[in-house]
Amino acid sequence: MLESWSSCNLGSINLSNHIKDNAIDYDKLKSTVNSAVAFLNNVIDKNKYPLPEIDFASKRTRKIGLGIMGFHDALIKMGVPYNSNRALIIAEEVMKFINDRAHEVSESLGKNPNIKQNRMNASLTSIAPTGTISIIAGASSGIEPVFNWVYTRKDTMGEHYIVHPLFEEALKKECKNDTKLYNEIITHCHETGTIQDLKNLPTEFKILFANAMDIPSSMHVQMQAAFQKNVDMSISKTINLPNSATKEEIRQVIFDAWKSGCKGLTIYRNGSRENEVLSLKKPIVEDKIVDWIETENAFYESKTHAVIYKVHSGCGKFYVIIGHDKEEPTMIFVEGDGVGGCQANMAAMGRSISAGLEWGTPAENYVKQFSKVKCMTAMNNKLSCGKSCADITGKCLGDAIKMLQPKEITVVKNEEKCCDNPHYVMEGGCRICTNCGKSKCS
Repeated sequence: MLESWSSCNLGSINLSNHIKDNAIDYDKLKSTVNSAVAFLNNVIDKNKYPLPEIDFASKRTRKIGLGIMGFHDALIKMGVPYNSNRALIIAEEVMKFINDRAHEVSESLGKNPNIKQNRMNASLTSIAPTGTISIIAGASSGIEPVFNWVYTRKDTMGEHYIVHPLFEEALKKECKNDTKLYNEIITHCHETGTIQDLKNLPTEFKILFANAMDIPSSMHVQMQAAFQKNVDMSISKTINLPNSATKEEIRQVIFDAWKSGCKGLTIYRNGSRENEVLSLKKPIVEDKIVDWIETENAFYESKTHAVIYKVHSGCGKFYVIIGHDKEEPTMIFVEGDGVGGCQANMAAMGRSISAGLEWGTPAENYVKQFSKVKCMTAMNNKLSCGKSCADITGKCLGDAIKMLQPKEITVVKNEEKCCDNPHYVMEGGCRICTNCGKSKCS
């Protein structure tokens, strides 16, 4: 019954702060483990529990979960690649040291004659997920390899562009003040998620800075197994797989983890969820399916040229279909994958814009106004191509305008050229240039 009411009492040591002369400073680590075990035990006694059953079980078994974070950062500081046998040896050695020392401290607390109640811990070590606290500590998460050296992170505060500090420092030294080269590598890493294909970086540099997706699944499993040997409870470790991973490959990973003695397993196939906390750079418009086509328009009962954009919002895929006369947008349709309120609003938005365009409202007005519309669902979805469905539609409309109307000249329907400095106003439902007098209604 005690197991049913146990509470979670976790703490993580930042291993990156325990590196001295390119090696682990075990004297400092010993002191940290001593303090950590004592601190977590004090938490058990000082904590206020919501239920008496939890209070009793927590103080009876005194379970704590001391683990680590910043492991990949520590390896980099030591010059050891994550994907190496040396890294596996370090993982096993350092976790054995932490686990053994934690048990020694627990035993000494239990034997203390000045403490009346039992202070022995039923379990002491566990490697928990450290997503938020590792960000606060400025360390790599848990025992995970770094996701990517340059990435976009989304949280409740918005979108953040992040460059890993150790990578940034090493890359600047490698580029030797060549700012152009540095920026090119940063951009490439952000867009593709790797530096392994770059020929202008030395092999040793690329091996040291292999990220989570560069490291084979077999090494992910071996690393978890190396730590598991000296951990009382379980381990939080993600086995990162590419989006192309097959069922057979996933089956093999599960089997290898079981055979290696891992107590649990997390597999993540990249891109399998729409809303991901960490992501690479994405294009504003994912896929311009076609440029000039003939498409049947049931609403206008005539044929027209159109540009079709396949995009993503906070709720999923949708299409923005912009009809034009080879000079400027004349109508727009917004079609979503689903049904209901959002779908109806998309259709209404398209019809409203089309009506405005028919009566001469400049398409640029919609681009400007829609960019002000924000939707938290879209802003919190890494696949979303903008801040809202309206914002995304405006972006597509703006792209079509640039494609159809070069800045040098403006072409009107009767194929006559307008002046070199057109300035349009709306008069009587017509769009008229105040400089040359040309009108879309003439």
